[in-house]
Amino acid sequence: MNSNRNFGEKAAFIYTRFMHRNDSTYEDICCIIDKYLDENMNVLELACGTGQLSKSLYNKVNHYIATDFSIKMIQHAQKK
Repeated sequence: MNSNRNFGEKAAFIYTRFMHRNDSTYEDICCIIDKYLDENMNVLELACGTGQLSKSLYNKVNHYIATDFSIKMIQHAQKK
């Protein structure tokens, strides 16, 4: 389990750049998810990575919590 965390900590720096290539796919996914959200909902996102979904969805609901096993991933997500 610790090796998974170590991987996430090391990969966080390049993960955002790598995932940026898929921005249009994440936009499409967010459009689909957005249809099911409303301002009264509380959302918990597990394994948010560097926030590809979080950055587009958090302001659509009452309360949004995004979590990840890697602290560095969360730090990158918070920058967004």
